[in-house]
Amino acid sequence: VNATQGTLQIGNPDLHPLTANSFDFSLERYFTKTNYVAGAVFDKEINGFFNDVQNCETVSLATGYTGAVSNGCPSGQLLVSKTLNSEKGYARGVEMSGQYFFDTAPGILKNFGVSGSYTYVKTDNPFNVGTKANPNIISTPQPFASKNSYSVSALYEDNKLSARLVYTWRSPSVLFGFSPNPVDGRYIDAYGILDGSFNYQLTDN
Repeated sequence: VNATQGTLQIGNPDLHPLTANSFDFSLERYFTKTNYVAGAVFDKEINGFFNDVQNCETVSLATGYTGAVSNGCPSGQLLVSKTLNSEKGYARGVEMSGQYFFDTAPGILKNFGVSGSYTYVKTDNPFNVGTKANPNIISTPQPFASKNSYSVSALYEDNKLSARLVYTWRSPSVLFGFSPNPVDGRYIDAYGILDGSFNYQLTDN
């Protein structure tokens, strides 16, 4: 119990293990030792994806919350977090990638290259917000799973120097898990990250 925030984290002895049947099909074409294109389709049939669900509850073994900081619940109730299994869901999509070094270019240009990748994935975690006797199934996406993402890279390689500049972008996604109360839902907006690395071999050893 977090007495200052009015929250409660409880366990769940009824959780069953997450299982999945995965199907993947890919094609790859290598033009040289460094240059290639590749594509793939995949289907993950998932049973029992874990979701942290929050509900406002009156708990007999804990003191009702009446603190100054709102927990989003009626007075005297705690915001209870519990991990549950979702119904059978899936993660399906396609991915493409490629890399090209300018091997035949004159001079130092042959050490430069580019690469990139793109992934589209659709996820579904059906969740019963009702009861076993009176189910109320709603469709929810998997947390942290962006529907679209891509990366592009500028590359440099020679006998001594290796350098990378990579930009990665992801579309919006759900943070942590599903909440039956929409106002408690938390999301990650679309964002991009730029990374760079530089390596140099000082000696042959």
